[in-house]
Amino acid sequence: MTDWAGLLLYAIIGGIVGPMATTISAFTIYCGIKFRDGDFFDPLAKDRRGGFKSLGTIALWSSFMAAVTPGIAIPILFLAPKLGTTYEVVINLGLLLFLVACVVLFFFVPVYYVHIAIKVSRKYSIKRIEDPYRTKFDEFLERIESRKVAKKNEILSLLALKEIHQSITRISDWPMDYVAILGLIINVALPFLSYIVKFLTLG
Repeated sequence: MTDWAGLLLYAIIGGIVGPMATTISAFTIYCGIKFRDGDFFDPLAKDRRGGFKSLGTIALWSSFMAAVTPGIAIPILFLAPKLGTTYEVVINLGLLLFLVACVVLFFFVPVYYVHIAIKVSRKYSIKRIEDPYRTKFDEFLERIESRKVAKKNEILSLLALKEIHQSITRISDWPMDYVAILGLIINVALPFLSYIVKFLTLG
């Protein structure tokens, strides 16, 4: 009976949270496509992702929302005195696999689209800085070859452009860091671990 209570929670909470997570993921994908064609990369953004990290965070939250259903239902399934019939075991395992598919899709698909947007937009930003940087650099080399003294303003301008160029090229073109990825993996693994523990202890 407890197993069926858990399945009922899957259905009720999934019916509420599922559409919300889908909408958030769709919005993230839309932004990834929309920002792909243009120079939207901000090299001075504090997130060190050109201002795109917030989209990755939204994708992460959509995957967490997809995990809300098993997060509540799994403990109820775990409290069952036994696994029940083979039919119930298959249903439970199938729901866990469905969870993994949803979490992965709600996270990695939107994040991939944002990654492409960052990559393309960053190229625009690099080219915008690279052209004047190369010009200043060539002028500096010409002065050295002709044994002329470079002006202080020219050197400072060259150094500033160099720093900006290196800063942009060092910035990751993925909107999430390793900590977020690790959190997602743990988020997906916990339901499976609960099910395995239940299988080994209760049979």
